[in-house]
Amino acid sequence: MKVLRLLTGLSSLALGLSLSTGCIPFNKNGGSDLIRPAPVFTAGKASPETLVAYLNENARMVSSLRAKLDMDITQDGKSVGPTGALVCEKPRNFRMRASVLGSQQIDIGSNNDELWFWIKQANPPHQYVCSHADLASGKAALPFPFDPSMVLSALGMAEYDTTAKYDLKTYENSHELSWDTMSADGRQVRRTVAFHRKPLPARSDKSQVFGHVVKDLKTDKVICQARVEKVHRDRSGAVVPSVVIISYPAEKATIRLMLGNIEVNTVTPDDSKITFTRQPIPGAQVFDLGKRGIVGADGTLRAGYEPR
Repeated sequence: MKVLRLLTGLSSLALGLSLSTGCIPFNKNGGSDLIRPAPVFTAGKASPETLVAYLNENARMVSSLRAKLDMDITQDGKSVGPTGALVCEKPRNFRMRASVLGSQQIDIGSNNDELWFWIKQANPPHQYVCSHADLASGKAALPFPFDPSMVLSALGMAEYDTTAKYDLKTYENSHELSWDTMSADGRQVRRTVAFHRKPLPARSDKSQVFGHVVKDLKTDKVICQARVEKVHRDRSGAVVPSVVIISYPAEKATIRLMLGNIEVNTVTPDDSKITFTRQPIPGAQVFDLGKRGIVGADGTLRAGYEPR
């Protein structure tokens, strides 16, 4: 299951992919020609309120995002380089269909009801399905760290609760904003967003928000972390990460994500219906993680199959 955990772990921080030859269209007419100013990060004394306001101002500029995507994945000294395209839409929609050397290898997706994943090299290569409700209740367990909210966070699309209790630590060159919360699978975690302390130049390709960390609250061990190396400054005013380094310490895995041809707010309702609907994988059976068994097209357990 190492291949499964590694490749599907991508979706825990960022990302939906599609084959360049897949069914997800690229709308060139949805963007605005107007250049709006990006959120302003002030040099004054930071507080949880001002940092949350900065994050939320950027997030409100982005309802959907898509881009071509190249990846370098390294684990235990071995590397692979899937390619595809990212598609993500608030609140829970994303899709990943990626290829290696022209062969489709990965299909990962999520909508308001469920998430799913298929890895060609997994054994067995089922299409695994799980409702968000089953995941949150603990009825279903995933073989990799997963939290849809981290998808939005890493892409700068997440809006943060202005009434939550935040801790702020200020260092010579950075601010760290932290809070305790629950992950999508019901685990208690501590999340941190790291900011450069000094405002960056308005046209810089560096990110004011340079890091995201998720730790297990009980063990204080890092589950996953991401460092933003470069950003795309969109004509909408939004600042979107374009190069992100993700690491999973327990898996000894590192993933470099490189986004190109970034489009902000171009996903239409018709696009959304097609993109974020699970389709059958030829030759793959559907395994429902909540029901713990193979299911038919109507979602019921296959006759004669007993959950284990």
